[in-house]
Amino acid sequence: MLDHWHLRCGRRSREARTIAWSRRSREARPGFLLSTVPKSEGPWAPTGGLERHRDRGQPPIMSPDFRSIMPSLQDGGGIFGAWVPRVSPVAIIIRPLRGGAPGGAAGFCSNQSDLLKCGQAGNAMFPAVLLCGFLLCGLSSGQNSGGTSPSPTQAQAAAPIITTTAAQNGAVVVSLSSATSGATIFYTIDGATPTSSSIQYLAPFLVASNLTVKAIAAASDLGTSSVSSKNFAPNIVPGTLVWSDEFSNSGTANAQPNAQSWNYDTGTNCCGNHELETYCEWGSTTAPCNPASPNAFVGTDGYLHVVAEQPTAGVYTSARLKTRGQFSFQYGRIEARMMLPESPGMWPAFWLLGNNIATIKWPACGELDVLEHINGSNPANEGFDWVQGSVHGTKLDGGIQYHPAGFSAAAWHTYGMIWTKGRIQYYVDSPSNVFATFTSATQAGIWPFDQGPEFVILNLAVGGDWPHSPDATTVFPSTMLVDYVRIYSN
Repeated sequence: MLDHWHLRCGRRSREARTIAWSRRSREARPGFLLSTVPKSEGPWAPTGGLERHRDRGQPPIMSPDFRSIMPSLQDGGGIFGAWVPRVSPVAIIIRPLRGGAPGGAAGFCSNQSDLLKCGQAGNAMFPAVLLCGFLLCGLSSGQNSGGTSPSPTQAQAAAPIITTTAAQNGAVVVSLSSATSGATIFYTIDGATPTSSSIQYLAPFLVASNLTVKAIAAASDLGTSSVSSKNFAPNIVPGTLVWSDEFSNSGTANAQPNAQSWNYDTGTNCCGNHELETYCEWGSTTAPCNPASPNAFVGTDGYLHVVAEQPTAGVYTSARLKTRGQFSFQYGRIEARMMLPESPGMWPAFWLLGNNIATIKWPACGELDVLEHINGSNPANEGFDWVQGSVHGTKLDGGIQYHPAGFSAAAWHTYGMIWTKGRIQYYVDSPSNVFATFTSATQAGIWPFDQGPEFVILNLAVGGDWPHSPDATTVFPSTMLVDYVRIYSN
């Protein structure tokens, strides 16, 4: 069976043009100008008012762009006509490609009515068909068609632009963009050709290993773009620090958290769980937020302060910082050194959500809770202090507590996660001190943690379904301190 057709539209003088044809989609693709061959140089010669192709055994002239789209033109049906306007025609030759070379003899149709006869002549192995240019090339020589038919040519979305900004120790943060407004970008990192089923680009992502990013852009009413590709070979040793926020502040006043990394969820009960606080962003003047008393700031002590306050009875404010839309990563080791508030109704957390929460929602996007802690030093009246690491997805839930003898969440501890394909591990104070392991093989439900990057969240909730409401013993203000957030290569 013939895999592709090679069409060349000949003018009575000057040049020949090559277009691509798909029998499966029944669509001519004249947008690909594959070659322009002057009459004196090409295998074309006048024959009785038509230009007839003289087969000299020469292979068709194809540009690299044409070769790159050939896989998309695999076909297997009959031959059908299409309009290609503004080309003064005499003849079209359809030549089957075998290994890049044409073969076979030519047949003819001399007018519009003969098109289907020519197109259906023989069978799928018919080696070459010369179709009349009147139909395929638009206007007959020197005569207006009396109407304008739309061109089947479909413009392409602009190919993605791959840019990088330096992270640490050779790692980079990759951003993808397209000049086509509203285009959706899909990409791969394993060298595979991307499709609309590949990862959708939603935020810059960290690259800290040797890989190839390939991306395409798609937009409504436009064809999919060509593939953009960029190789990365940082050759980073596992365990190397590749990204961090150290929450440094060399000034004399409290400072805004790095706006290049962090933005905010805002509002009252903005994020479910029946929480009671109003989340406030830096500088917000919307009541009950108070820019003179920010709920998130980098102090002169070099720590991120996330503060829960009670400005009036029954009214609570706090902060929820996230890197959504600005930074994300997939695989590696992430940790934060933290000191947690211990008071009834307090719910500090350090966690991640999938970038694709914008398209497939929670919990299908995947949730990774590196740290959660509720209430005081005796959560749920269990007789000991504890923190928990959890995973959540579609019909997938798992959580394990950490509570060694003498543990206090009110002291400084490092809370971390080791993320590899098919496996999540949580630890406290050292990567060697893993207290919880979840795998795609052992966890029920749909494992979502290999489908793309996730973004980081730091927040301090007040009340909600898990810790319940503050009481008369709850301390305000209550503060979650963060010394740093760091990511290491695997």
